[in-house]
Amino acid sequence: MSKIQLSPMQQKVVNCWGKGQSVVAGAGSGKTTTLVLKCFELLNKNPDSRFAAVSFTEKSASDLKEKLCAKLDLNGKGGALSGHWVMTIHGLCAAIIKENAQIAGLDGEESVLSESEAKLLWEQAVDRLWFEQLPQSVEQNLQYLLDRESRVSLLGLLQRVKSLTTFGVLDALTESEGKDSKALLALSQYVLRHYENSKKRRGVLDFDDLERYAKVVMQDKKVQKRYQKHFDLVLVDEFQDTNPVQAEIIWKFVRPDQSNLCVVGDPKQSIYRFRDADVNVFQKLCDQLPEKQLLNWNFRSRPGIIDYTNQVCEKVFEPSEVEYQPLIPKREPDENLDPVLRLDLNNPEELGVWIKKQVQENSVPLHDMVVLLRRVRGNEKWLKALSASGIPIAVGSGGLFWEDPRVREITCFLRWWSNSQHVLSGASFLRAPWVGISDDTIDQWIKEDPQLKSLFLQSDHPIAQSLSQFKDDPYVDPGKLLLSLLVNDEIESEIGFALLGLWHRVEELSTKGLDFHSVVRELTLAMEESRRERDVPPPRNLGQLTVLTMHGSKGLEFPHVILVDLAGKTRAANAPLLFWDRNKGTYLAKRDENGDRVKKDDHEAQWRSYEKEKSLDEAKRLFY
Repeated sequence: MSKIQLSPMQQKVVNCWGKGQSVVAGAGSGKTTTLVLKCFELLNKNPDSRFAAVSFTEKSASDLKEKLCAKLDLNGKGGALSGHWVMTIHGLCAAIIKENAQIAGLDGEESVLSESEAKLLWEQAVDRLWFEQLPQSVEQNLQYLLDRESRVSLLGLLQRVKSLTTFGVLDALTESEGKDSKALLALSQYVLRHYENSKKRRGVLDFDDLERYAKVVMQDKKVQKRYQKHFDLVLVDEFQDTNPVQAEIIWKFVRPDQSNLCVVGDPKQSIYRFRDADVNVFQKLCDQLPEKQLLNWNFRSRPGIIDYTNQVCEKVFEPSEVEYQPLIPKREPDENLDPVLRLDLNNPEELGVWIKKQVQENSVPLHDMVVLLRRVRGNEKWLKALSASGIPIAVGSGGLFWEDPRVREITCFLRWWSNSQHVLSGASFLRAPWVGISDDTIDQWIKEDPQLKSLFLQSDHPIAQSLSQFKDDPYVDPGKLLLSLLVNDEIESEIGFALLGLWHRVEELSTKGLDFHSVVRELTLAMEESRRERDVPPPRNLGQLTVLTMHGSKGLEFPHVILVDLAGKTRAANAPLLFWDRNKGTYLAKRDENGDRVKKDDHEAQWRSYEKEKSLDEAKRLFY
């Protein structure tokens, strides 16, 4: 392997030892290369040294592991990662728990639940509210809340409390004033207690448990000293995606002076607030480290793109909570290429004409292009126009498309809608985590109506209300039916990418003249055969135009990127019923005597304004 030429800033990162170090790594700045070479340098200094490299997604951890193995093995170090830890943050938590199960109060043999398994256990705990004799105080709180909430909205509130429990929402509710908050606290504690008991009886943990128990273990001084002594270097990549619990675990995992810690991230690329990632955590903890380094040489993009990004984003970021550090382009400019174009289109069809022109007149391969959508619903017109122009599109949820559980759940929905007697398909759809109908409810509906559909459509579930418009339409367009599932931002973030892939396949089949039942038959066959369709990254040699959501594109690179419909207004996120901030506490939205949200409430107006500000800041980071 030829020697890699590092920038002066990258070399400073590699050469920094014995001091806690924070690295703000701009887009395309070669951070992964820098981290790999830092590990390599550590082992050059002392082959017996040990490092732990942690990232926050499976993709980034896998990429880091692959590059570490390649670099270390090519230099004659067989079994390169033996004794080192390279894993996700949840993998780190699991490893800590497994080695210290007794301190965590566990037996060490617990398995980790999948998302769907955890969802089922949670639903069973919630079902106790409807199907079991409740203690008098719990019954009173349940009835009180049902006077102000529908069953669906109450389930949403309980789910939100569960998702925030690790971060202290129960304590915040305890401190909140008002009977509504107190009732929600009591009901949540009852359901959570039974959920925890169910996991203990089965010997299982969920992902929140991994963080919670790892935090408990890392309170032990002896455990802290053991890890602090064992690992000579702890690298944390994608640190901007950290939540406070994860940060606390890492801070106790490293030496008290953080001398073996190097954190890397970019606050401008923090786009996972919906997972409780907090960009302020990154900034606060980085401020505690003595060595700070900025990687702002961009090796990826043409100078014109970097100049445009700096010009636009520096002004955009000025009023936000993140300081903008301009990038410095290091690639040579291409005199024959205009790096940034603005297309003023009268209709989506003109985009197809423009793309064809790039292929035919400028010899730009289709597989070098990607179209990025802010969201799925409302932007399907662009895909229809491209398909109508005869442009082949690669769109999907990544990996083995038909093995994606969301794809299979949505396909089951279409199969059930096509034929109500496919009850198992209907149940698979209804049990999906993003739909959230419990097994007990499904069993009860089957007793009343074996086909399930009519009772589901009569329920107050938001998806059922959206679908009810099609219940008497035998010629419903399957694409419209799919888009009707996207009833709120939460569901779109959960299934939007998978649904986009299915929607495109449905549209292709429909344009070939297949009716609804034939389309469903084709999709069902593909699912049953688990056809190998790798869509993200797409098959680059097949001449297809890739379509992705902006969130789905993170970590991928394309020579030509097309952003569509940026002139449209950013839709405000739905205001939650239960507002939450780790510093401000909680606020439960008020209801009037008709069960509607109070429109003029000064306290909620302040919370809404705060939520809007945070959402706008994240939208800026997503655009960047």
